[in-house]
Amino acid sequence: MSSKIQYSTELKRAQKRQHRSISDDGQAPLYKEDERLREAATYVIDNRVRECAQKLQDTALLAKLSAGDLVAQEAKYHANCLIDLYRKASRVANDDESEGGTQSRISHGIALRELVTFIEESRE
Repeated sequence: MSSKIQYSTELKRAQKRQHRSISDDGQAPLYKEDERLREAATYVIDNRVRECAQKLQDTALLAKLSAGDLVAQEAKYHANCLIDLYRKASRVANDDESEGGTQSRISHGIALRELVTFIEESRE
């Protein structure tokens, strides 16, 4: 009897793996098929999704957002997908800040060098 239960469990798992839907770009989604969809009910989500789409230069998402705000569109999302979007945008923002920080330090160094040179020349 236990082999029947084991076979049944394995069959269910295989069906779940096979049942995963494919997104528009041919990639398997990061969410499970049975994960609950949530409705975009606040403008905070709309604003943050727009910021993320702009940081990532996600043209497909920006095109969808151009139709109006997410609340008016009654947009639905998976929580995991939204979190992944936030994380990707955060990584891009952190990379930009680190590059900007390096450029800022270089600029400050150049300005300091020019200031010191100016002071030394003025003293002579």
